Amino acid sequence: MDPAALAEERMADLKVSFGFEEEELMKTSEEVLNRIFINLALSERSVCQKGGQPRRYRKERLKILRNWLEKENRILQAMNEDEKKMIYKHMGTDTTIKELYWHWEAEEVLCWAVNIVDQIEIPYYKKNIRQLYSAIDAFTGYEPITTGPSEMIYKFSKIDAMDALLSQIHMRPQEEIEAERDRAMIWHWRAIEKKADIFKKEPFKEIIERTFQDPEITKAVDSMPVAPDGKDLLVGKKKKFYGLSGDYMDLAVIYAGWRHKALEWVLNDESWEDTTADT
Repeated sequence: MDPAALAEERMADLKVSFGFEEEELMKTSEEVLNRIFINLALSERSVCQKGGQPRRYRKERLKILRNWLEKENRILQAMNEDEKKMIYKHMGTDTTIKELYWHWEAEEVLCWAVNIVDQIEIPYYKKNIRQLYSAIDAFTGYEPITTGPSEMIYKFSKIDAMDALLSQIHMRPQEEIEAERDRAMIWHWRAIEKKADIFKKEPFKEIIERTFQDPEITKAVDSMPVAPDGKDLLVGKKKKFYGLSGDYMDLAVIYAGWRHKALEWVLNDESWEDTTADT
């Protein structure tokens, strides 16, 4: 195969691996809200299984969670079969518990996509510690506003939270979500590349331009924290991504990967489980 054809094939492979298609069909605000609550339920389920609280308290939290989902049947119905099983069966391994908890990492970008929050505050390489419960609860119009997951779930089991939220939320413009997806994808890709020496030698924007050969993706770099010397992304005022520890980089792959997946899912017509952010 000649070099030009090989480069074209490589570019196509990259776009497929990161979920790009010629036509994208966005999810509705109701579909996104369902997924926000499914992810919340799954992360809460992991805490009910193995958290730092007494077993009796965790069992009560699980009961509240199940009662809420059975009241808001549309959330339960929006789950895939594996997710439904997770709500009702005992999870026997730490790996499964951790995988469920990772769903929380997708929540901020999903809340942003439907305008529950005005902006994304958590960097893509950091754990999501944002208290989103209050932001979600505030949109229902019912007071007092809760600050924790179990309190919000208990409250929502007593009120018509879904209908109240659906009357208030709306999708952001597709081009705005696409631009954020591009930034998430770049962070995800950068985390996967870890300590590759190229990030010490060449301008970051040129690497992106050469790798993806897509003007829109290259343009996204202009709104990202590139180091003053143009090489690599910043993860602080002066520290470059290259300077993070290997363990931190491994976690960054997970954090950015879940958010990348969430935004890809918003923009396509596939199911959550079929949407990937593989590289």
